[in-house]
Amino acid sequence: MARCLRLAAATGFCERFELNVGCVLQIAFMTDIIGGTIGPLIDGAIGSTQRRQDDERQRRRAAAAELLAWMVPMVEQLHHLRDRRDTAFWVKHIPIAYRSLDATEVRLPRQWRHLKRSARACLGEALGNGLVFLDTGDDVLSDSIDYSARWSSYAADYLALCLSRIREWDNEWTARSAQRIAIPDFDDWLRITERHPMY
Repeated sequence: MARCLRLAAATGFCERFELNVGCVLQIAFMTDIIGGTIGPLIDGAIGSTQRRQDDERQRRRAAAAELLAWMVPMVEQLHHLRDRRDTAFWVKHIPIAYRSLDATEVRLPRQWRHLKRSARACLGEALGNGLVFLDTGDDVLSDSIDYSARWSSYAADYLALCLSRIREWDNEWTARSAQRIAIPDFDDWLRITERHPMY
C-alpha cells in the first residue's frame, strides 16, 4: 500500500488513477481476508465463552436442585418438630443430605465448603447427636429426638437462610456473581444474630 502511494505521487493523473484503483482493490481484498478470518475467530471465542457459561449455569442449577430437594422437607420438619418427632424421617433424610453435600461440594462456592459441618451442627443441636452421626457407621442412633424448642427454631432459621441463599445462587446469571453469594457458618451465624448467650 505504501508502494502504491509512492508511485501515485511520482506519476501523472491517469497513471495515479489506475494505481489508486489497484490500491483500492488491494485494500478491499485485504479487508475481506482480515474480516473473513477475524470474524469467525471472534464469533468462535464468543460462542465458546457462551457455551462455557451455559454449562456452568447448568451445573450450578443441578447442584442447587440437589441441595433444595432434601433441605426443603427438613426445614418443614424442623418447624413441626414440637408436634411431630418422626425419627424415621430423619434416619432417611440425614444420610441423603450428607451424600448430597459431599457430591455437590466441588460445584459450590469456595466459602460454602463448611455446609456439611454446619448442617451437622445445627441438626445436632435441634435433634440431639444420636441422629446426626448416621454417616459415620457407628451405632449411635438414639430411639428418640432430644427436642429443644429454641434449637429446633435456630436450626430451621439457619437452614431457611441456606435455602434462600441457594436459591439466589441458582438464579444468578454469571459465575462471578454466583460466587459472591455467602452462607455463614452455623457458629458464625449464631454469633452474628446473637442467638446464643455464649456468643
